[in-house]
Amino acid sequence: MEFGELHPLTLAFRSREMEREYWTRRVPRMRGRTVIAVGLVLVLYTAFGLLDPWIVPEIVRQAWLIRGLVLALCAALILATRTRLFARAHQLLLLSLPLLGGLGILAIMSASGETGRLLYYVGLILAIMWTLLFADLRFPLALGASVYLVVGYELIALVISPLPLPVVVNNTFFLTGALMMASFSGYTRERAERVNFRQSLVIEQERRKSEELLLNILPREVTEQLKSSGGTVARSFAEASILFADIVGFTTLSARMGAEETVGMLNRVFSFFDSLVDKYEVEKIRTIGDNYMVVAGVIGRKKFQYDVWGEAVNTASRMESHGLPGQIQVTAAAHELIRGSFRCRPRGRISVKGIGPMDTWLLLGRREEPA
Repeated sequence: MEFGELHPLTLAFRSREMEREYWTRRVPRMRGRTVIAVGLVLVLYTAFGLLDPWIVPEIVRQAWLIRGLVLALCAALILATRTRLFARAHQLLLLSLPLLGGLGILAIMSASGETGRLLYYVGLILAIMWTLLFADLRFPLALGASVYLVVGYELIALVISPLPLPVVVNNTFFLTGALMMASFSGYTRERAERVNFRQSLVIEQERRKSEELLLNILPREVTEQLKSSGGTVARSFAEASILFADIVGFTTLSARMGAEETVGMLNRVFSFFDSLVDKYEVEKIRTIGDNYMVVAGVIGRKKFQYDVWGEAVNTASRMESHGLPGQIQVTAAAHELIRGSFRCRPRGRISVKGIGPMDTWLLLGRREEPA
């Protein structure tokens, strides 16, 4: 995904794909916040209704009717957060509350006497703060709704139900000041949220790259263990098959051959071994000189950042170094595991360096029918 820049005024991502992703992730979190924010309006709009008999006694019924309609809108918005409609039209739904709720305050002011017109403008300040700071409205919509409230007040105070000019100027200063502060805060808040979202996408992308890299060299189960614990991963296996293969007389052979010819021979031999590793899904551990080491039943396939150690590795190495040219020598324990599917003949007891006497077997081939 392209990590687009933000438009300096609207704060929308210039990338449409990124803008869609932003809202796709944001909407689920908006539901709970919207319930709280609209619930706050519901409580305050109801509480301020207790002032109506004192401040606007002459129109108290009309005021309560207006408040009732706004409260019904609040209830409808809360219910809408549980529907698919909210995901499709959340901005329109949220915008309806400051527009209609603010219109309700303006209507009460317009119909009331001078006392109501002098005092109730404070409700517009609360509406501006809610719109820009509490509602999950895009900044341009929140700013437009807030300007609409200020302009509505000016129409009432100067044209519809005029107030003394000093009062209008004073109230306009307070409304404009609240609008400016809330706008600055709302702008910086949304910008920070969008920048954080963009940064989270970058982090997710880098994490995916890291996981893909890990999965190229580690099995998924080991990758998950590293992600969860962060420590060194070491595992013990009760059974494993380990093979060391060596070119007989390599030192003498390489002394007779040139460097390029020797490397070419090793490349052909090890490439053939690699094809067998792929065919039988065993794990290539390492090559050292002319020595090729593989293991089965331990890690997984094609994961090259591994090592294995333990007594079994030492024993397997001795089977190779004490073996016979052109033969595969196995321990008695390995013979017991494979005797039903493979033909072996006993080599007898041999003295193994660092281990002592051992009974070993030579692997002849696969049985035509399992024993």
